[in-house]
Amino acid sequence: MFTFVNSKIIDMRKNIILALSLFFSGTLLFAQQNSEEQIRNALSEIETNNTTLKALKLETDATILDNKSGLNLADPEVGFNYLWGSPSDIGKRKDFSVTQSFDFPTLLGYRSDVARQQNMLAEVEYRRGRIELLLEAQKLIIELISYNSLLDELNIRYGYADKIVEAYQKGFDLGETNVLDLNKAKMEIIKIRNDVKRIDTEREIVSNTLKTLNGGVPVEITATSFDPVMLPQDFDTWYMTAQATSPVLEYVRANLELTKEEVKYNKSLWAPTITAGYMSEDIVGEKFQGITLGVSVPLWSNKNKIKQAKAAVRAAESAEYDAKLQFYNYIFNVYTRTRSLGEIASDYTTGLTQVDNAALLMKALNAGQISLLDYIMETQLYYELITQKIEAEKEFRISLADLYATEL
Repeated sequence: MFTFVNSKIIDMRKNIILALSLFFSGTLLFAQQNSEEQIRNALSEIETNNTTLKALKLETDATILDNKSGLNLADPEVGFNYLWGSPSDIGKRKDFSVTQSFDFPTLLGYRSDVARQQNMLAEVEYRRGRIELLLEAQKLIIELISYNSLLDELNIRYGYADKIVEAYQKGFDLGETNVLDLNKAKMEIIKIRNDVKRIDTEREIVSNTLKTLNGGVPVEITATSFDPVMLPQDFDTWYMTAQATSPVLEYVRANLELTKEEVKYNKSLWAPTITAGYMSEDIVGEKFQGITLGVSVPLWSNKNKIKQAKAAVRAAESAEYDAKLQFYNYIFNVYTRTRSLGEIASDYTTGLTQVDNAALLMKALNAGQISLLDYIMETQLYYELITQKIEAEKEFRISLADLYATEL
């Protein structure tokens, strides 16, 4: 077993041990960062700046205004006739009229109910689009935090790996180690350096995607770990809240109510429309003026509309039942997956705490019982487990985001 004896190299080894100590104590420090607050702030900013949401909101507002436009009275009708008499000595005739059509109050009430339900559908559709976009953004933020954690890990490893190369280079220059050991140390730092580049590139891609969602404004995410969370223990109790806030179920419920209101509205279409107004007739030597009344009875124009509306209600009821069934199965599967992923992530955390022999390895390194390359080999599994832990935590958080998406 090779042992350094030169005093300068011993000092360098102490520096390396100090760097390793900072690494392991640093992991505890990073865990104290508040990731949830950064996620909330970022999502709030994205909701404000996202161009897709702005366009969707304008489209929703336009739809609501269009639905309300049908609630106004029909436009008044103005008529004027100028007639030449034949033979010409009988003179000319001039007619003038102003009329206004009125629907029965019952019809107006049902029409208002239909418009209100249509507006509710438009708002639910906007909410669904909003949740989908914010969920996408939240998952990207989770990836950023995971990449931050990996980069922190790799940068610290790179720092002490660089010291290892420096120590072995000095040992080689003094003739106390061979070129093979030096090359192994260099290969290790090359591997770490390229891992840093790869992760940094992936992080940059995710960051740019998040920037696009934020209307071109960069989103700063510095957290390197996630705040602890608790899954709901009683799924059925929690599900009652989840289904009440689900935009999917809210949409089918609103659509069912709309079809029911349309049945009432179509039934009321059999009520006649009343037309009232003023009319005058002016002929040579005579003038007539007074009120005019008219009634329009819809005998044929609304045929089969009630049947169609009732069929739409049955279809909407079937769609609501199907949506509830599918949503329950979906959310139960997500809950099951999230719980399993949470157990895996927790197991990694607990396992790494129990098998952390970093202190023993550093003591052996300090005593000259193992070489630095032996130290790298002994800790390699530990670093792989840390990477797997970070990946497991990311998968857990993404699944958790799916589970709580309706609360966005």
